[in-house]
Amino acid sequence: MIQNQKMKMLQNVDQEKEFTNTFEALGGVNKELGFINKDKLQKLLMDEFGLEIDMELFLKEIDIDKDGDIDFQELRNLLKF
Repeated sequence: MIQNQKMKMLQNVDQEKEFTNTFEALGGVNKELGFINKDKLQKLLMDEFGLEIDMELFLKEIDIDKDGDIDFQELRNLLKF
């Protein structure tokens, strides 16, 4: 049981690091600062994943606090499934 808990903790740390790396790669400074560059996000979604989406609608849905930017928590919510 203790080993299972340790494994879950390590997985959570790895996942959090991935969220942070993704956020920084898209223009965020760190978890507490900055926001994602919308153009980089759109390019990633279209070029890397081949998604054709209505970016304005997409941003409205993931921009929880409606400030016009995608912050760390909003990206984390998007990527967590």
